[in-house]
Amino acid sequence: MNQPYLVIPVVTIVLLLYLASFALYSLKIIPKATHRKIWNTLLLATFLVTMLLGLLLAVQVNYKLDIPWIKKILVWHVNFGVGMSLTGIFHLLWNWNFYRKLFLNNKTTHKEAVCQDAFFRDKQKGFVLAVLLGFSAMTVQIVMIRELMALFGGNELVIGVVLFNWLLLTGAGAWLGRSSRGIIDARKYAFYGFLGLGILPPTLLFLLHLSYHFFYATGVAISITAITIHSLLVLLPFCLLSGFLFTFLSHSSSLKKNETERIYMFENIGSIAGGVLFSFILVYFLNAFEVFAILILVLFFIFSMTFRLKGKALLTVALIAIIVAVPTFIFNPGLYVQKLYFGQEKIVFAKETTQGKLAITSRGGQLNLYENNILIFSENNITAREEAVHYAMSNHTHPNNVLLISGGIAGLSEEIEKYPVDRIDYLEPVKEVFQLGSHLNAPQENSKIHPFAGDARLFLKKTGTLYDVAIINISGPYNAMLCRYYNWEFFKQLKQKLAPGGIISTSLNGISNYAGELDIKLNSILYNTLKQVFQYVEIIPGERNYFLASDFVLRTDFTRLIEEKGISTEYVNRYFIDDNLLAERSRQLVGQLNSKSGVSKDLFPKAYLVQEQLFQSLFGTKLTSYWPVLVLLLFPLLFLLKGSSTQAGVFAAGFASASTEFALLLIFQSTYGYVYQALGILVSCFMAGLALAAWLREKIFSNPQLRHFRILMVSVFVLQLFLGLFFSQVKNLSSYPIMTWAVIVIFMVAEGFLTGLVFAVAVQLRKGDTALIASTTYAADIWGAALGALLSSVVLVPSLGIVPMLWVTAGIVGVSIIMIRGKVS
Repeated sequence: MNQPYLVIPVVTIVLLLYLASFALYSLKIIPKATHRKIWNTLLLATFLVTMLLGLLLAVQVNYKLDIPWIKKILVWHVNFGVGMSLTGIFHLLWNWNFYRKLFLNNKTTHKEAVCQDAFFRDKQKGFVLAVLLGFSAMTVQIVMIRELMALFGGNELVIGVVLFNWLLLTGAGAWLGRSSRGIIDARKYAFYGFLGLGILPPTLLFLLHLSYHFFYATGVAISITAITIHSLLVLLPFCLLSGFLFTFLSHSSSLKKNETERIYMFENIGSIAGGVLFSFILVYFLNAFEVFAILILVLFFIFSMTFRLKGKALLTVALIAIIVAVPTFIFNPGLYVQKLYFGQEKIVFAKETTQGKLAITSRGGQLNLYENNILIFSENNITAREEAVHYAMSNHTHPNNVLLISGGIAGLSEEIEKYPVDRIDYLEPVKEVFQLGSHLNAPQENSKIHPFAGDARLFLKKTGTLYDVAIINISGPYNAMLCRYYNWEFFKQLKQKLAPGGIISTSLNGISNYAGELDIKLNSILYNTLKQVFQYVEIIPGERNYFLASDFVLRTDFTRLIEEKGISTEYVNRYFIDDNLLAERSRQLVGQLNSKSGVSKDLFPKAYLVQEQLFQSLFGTKLTSYWPVLVLLLFPLLFLLKGSSTQAGVFAAGFASASTEFALLLIFQSTYGYVYQALGILVSCFMAGLALAAWLREKIFSNPQLRHFRILMVSVFVLQLFLGLFFSQVKNLSSYPIMTWAVIVIFMVAEGFLTGLVFAVAVQLRKGDTALIASTTYAADIWGAALGALLSSVVLVPSLGIVPMLWVTAGIVGVSIIMIRGKVS
């Protein structure tokens, strides 16, 4: 039996589910009966599966049946048995108290929250807590997105999935918050709720890394389905709590009039503060655990002042803050969890950068460099470094000036120096790579080698040097940041910096003798993109497929060229490579390529999108297979439409805002390449628009009418059309970096402003119970945004591109406008 039993993963999942259920029951979001039904159902389900599989195993043993998948049955029999055992323990403990209470007077009376305690009569306390809620939620959201991106390979698709989970769960929490109508002791619930906001983030972060270690083996690729489920479970407790607290604060502060709009505004102000503080200060000095430690101290300090804690209560909160926060700076849990990823490899160096996580490990005397848990290179890989350099260098008669984009620490600069070059400009997009020099064989600055840190596209815009050979040693278009070096705009810019006879070299992962459809498509896209810029393009199959491009004829008899130049090599020579066979393989590969596959551009990074499809194909899934899930997500919309016609508009505005936000983040990544660092700033711009709308709503629409709501929805529709038109006309954003920054910021604020106005007006139009209005309207907004984040990132952008996705979003907003009728509440 080679397949291990999932003891720890099953226990972890069941514990997380129980904690979530228990938290919902404790906060009176769900009744005790529902809590009991959940675990009765789970106990019954695990029992039935375990029983049926056990009977099948018994029959197989008794009657010597030949069942080929019997080992899988045994594994699942045990796994479900573990789940049943733990569920049974919970059930026993829970029912112990339940049966004891059967003999007591268990009569309950329903009390409406008509005479809440005096705590929220001072509205300022509710507003302060709303700021605190927004601050903590934004900080946790940014940190968790960054951690999940780094954990699962730095792919922007993770942003869409995590945002979807975050918004879906927060909306569910807000909808469940309608139960706050029955809360009498508001101060008590606020106390424990905000106490949870401080304790949950570091706990969930530690569980995230620990569960990653238990669920996945080191170096194993992880599907988008697994990422979705994993992040959903980890984010569940915090998001439900934060969503619940929004509705709770809206209801508790609305003693005389509906204050949902004001709570919304102050929450967004707190979100802006959290995003700005993180982006301009915390990201440069602290890791995720240290950020959460600071968050606890800040949150509990304001928390204590707001609640005016004294005596034992103040001492308890202070002790909790110290116990959770102080050990973070002493024991460095971030380094501990990082060690889990590399198994028997020893961490020699670890550094958290603004773009991800770098780590150097050692095993058997070999050093390995990882970025966001992806292996960038291994030391002494002679084949890789010789192929990367000599195919291009040997083709040029006199390579004087050479541009090397990444790979200097992998030994590529040493290979380049075997030629009589005058200057090597060596670029690394992540500046912290140069700090690895004492651990790796990094090239030192000298009269020939000139190292530069930063984005290659910005460097090319400034440099006046013309290069004979440009070697792009990027691992592949695994995300939008890396895909920037495979797009038409980059090759066009690079060509302008080539001397006459200049050659460029780039590469993709090598493919086997039988190339799949997506492999061919990816190679076709890069080939087509290069052909639109250069007259001649050659593909050299090998450990990687190397693409050479130039406006002059290229030769493929590399071993002869190297011998003619007298270059000493260990692998790229006639003893290991047959020029004729290599040329034949190259012709066969080119013959399979499809000119209709298109080219990769900044606004439609096809290379990245196909690479993502290729990755998902490893798990037998396609991105389009998520359509059934997305269709099921439309049911919340149907439910919301039963209450008010404005809910359809709020849902559509939320959908448009999340879709646009993801599109702008992707555009920013394609233009600048450091969305990992700027995420907090860009999201804060969107939040600034939301807060501004809530502040100015009364001045713009003092007496909101349904026609005002229609006007706002038409404005959202027009903005989506304008965005699509604008980006369809802009051909090369990277040529105008400052303007691009300004445009993205303006569009972020504008989208947030219109979305905020839609929400604020919808709240004012509806009449009735404040908790019901706040919960359903906020849930409609958040659920629309959740669907927009997932649909745009998983289906629309990969299938259509950024600009067509904006047209589709405009269409969805247009449909919602038609659905707005006279019914409001």
